Amino acid sequence: MTKDLSLIALAAWLHRQSEQARSSAEMEADEYGMRATLETAARFAQASRVVKEAADRERGGQTQKPKPSAANEA
Repeated sequence: MTKDLSLIALAAWLHRQSEQARSSAEMEADEYGMRATLETAARFAQASRVVKEAADRERGGQTQKPKPSAANEA
């Protein structure tokens, strides 16, 4: 459980860093700086998604899978 919370906290932090980098890119005066900052924002966003998926997988392995409803059974 603690590991899941740590992964979720890391994903949230990476997401915030992505948003901050994206905001900084809008303030960049030169094109190269803006492009580099947007690339950094994209990397943070991708890392956030990867960590969130890992946390979801960890959580999924520890909880019971919901049983399909009778309507889904054929």
